Amino acid sequence: MAIQVLKQERKQQNLLLVFFILLILIVFVIISGIFRRREIFMSPTPTSPQKIKTVEINFDILSDPRLKELETFEEISLPEEIGRENPFLPYPKGGEE
Repeated sequence: MAIQVLKQERKQQNLLLVFFILLILIVFVIISGIFRRREIFMSPTPTSPQKIKTVEINFDILSDPRLKELETFEEISLPEEIGRENPFLPYPKGGEE
């Protein structure tokens, strides 16, 4: 009986040690994240605003003869027969509907 109590106390001590190590690790990660965030917010603002780039579209490409030579897609037609009347009915055993 005494051996079991000693084993249980030893197990509790080990779990307590693991708990404190995890607690210290979590606090370290949170504090380092806070200091990084402060560095981001405390960074100096840019002195000159950035220039906005304009977009120019070249419409001359639409009159290119190579574009006119391209073939169009053929029309896709739907099948004329669309499934069974009641798809939830089981198939007949002979294979006839």
